[in-house]
Amino acid sequence: MDINTLTIGGNVSTLIDQDCLHKTKDGRFVINFSIASQKENSNEADYIRCTAFGRTAEVIATYVKQGSHVIIEGRLCSDTYEKDGHTNYTMYILVKKIDFRGNN
Repeated sequence: MDINTLTIGGNVSTLIDQDCLHKTKDGRFVINFSIASQKENSNEADYIRCTAFGRTAEVIATYVKQGSHVIIEGRLCSDTYEKDGHTNYTMYILVKKIDFRGNN
């Protein structure tokens, strides 16, 4: 059996508001954002793209702001797209749960 589950914490690095919330063709809400997760023993951070759907996306757009500390549970996803005749590869976290308590 394969396992693709991760938990990561960091600070939201992109501006989040209701304008970030979009609907898919099938009518589900979706939001894309990034978090900065500080590297161990360093002042540098990894910037990680995240995508959430449905009620989770609505909650994020309403209550989570840039700079908020969050803990995300989800799975790692990959995608490809064409640009200028080249195939590009990208990875992101598909958010299943988000914890943002204490970010008022």
